[in-house]
Amino acid sequence: MYKGVMLSVLASFTFGVLYFYTEFLKPLDSEQTFAWRMLSTLPFLTLFMWWSGDLSRVAEVFQRVIKQPKMLLWLMCSSFLCTTQLWLFLWGPINGRGLEVSLGYFLLPLVMVLVGCLLYKEKLSAWQIAAIGLALLGVSHEIWRMGYMAWETAYIAVAYPLYFFLRRVFKTDHLGGIWLW
Repeated sequence: MYKGVMLSVLASFTFGVLYFYTEFLKPLDSEQTFAWRMLSTLPFLTLFMWWSGDLSRVAEVFQRVIKQPKMLLWLMCSSFLCTTQLWLFLWGPINGRGLEVSLGYFLLPLVMVLVGCLLYKEKLSAWQIAAIGLALLGVSHEIWRMGYMAWETAYIAVAYPLYFFLRRVFKTDHLGGIWLW
């Protein structure tokens, strides 16, 4: 459990550093930054998958696409959802919409919990309900303070759960699925 907590904290820290790092990439615009991110991700992800033994997952998904060509449509939809999320993550701070994008990432876990409860019949403990209530209070206050819900906020809060749902339904919720998007 402690390993998972530490990895979660490390991921959150890295997420925050990457968000603010985009400010140092100027004069690159969001599209150029996104392109460099995509170009650098593929070789490092491939190397990591080779090292961890997960590279065979790419072949598994590819073989499923050959056997079920309709799956390609769902992979393209999943790819669109993920790619636009990654682009928006870089676009926001560079274009002065960092608060709106960040708020979407604060709202995202609440939507994920809602999806888990509605679609997967997850049960919450009293402490989890209390934590969700406090998080909802904080996010609602910020939306109220802004006076509106930005499209960036709504898109992040809705598109990621849809992306994760599609990956789970089509059993591509592993590194091979990420590599192919």
